[in-house]
Amino acid sequence: MEDVEYQEPIFELATECEALYATQISRLSNDDDPNAAKLLSDVYQRFSAWAAFLGVFAEANVCLDRRLRRHVEIQDQVLRLLDIMQKNLSYCAVPLFHPGR
Repeated sequence: MEDVEYQEPIFELATECEALYATQISRLSNDDDPNAAKLLSDVYQRFSAWAAFLGVFAEANVCLDRRLRRHVEIQDQVLRLLDIMQKNLSYCAVPLFHPGR
């Protein structure tokens, strides 16, 4: 019997990371830091390729969350890596102190 309230934590965290990528790339572009924006865009493209290859954003019946629901250890590893990514992308938003500016 299927869970009535099936959760998709990988999908949710990956969606949050995707939004943070867009926000940070836009911020870096607006701050006139094209090198950093390009670098982050390249990393985002790799993230998108990874997510597409594994079906992170696929339909509910074939998505990565669904396929890993009985493989808790692997699901936990994916969630930990996405959590690290989310924290690092959030950290990019923290303005750094630049003496002399």
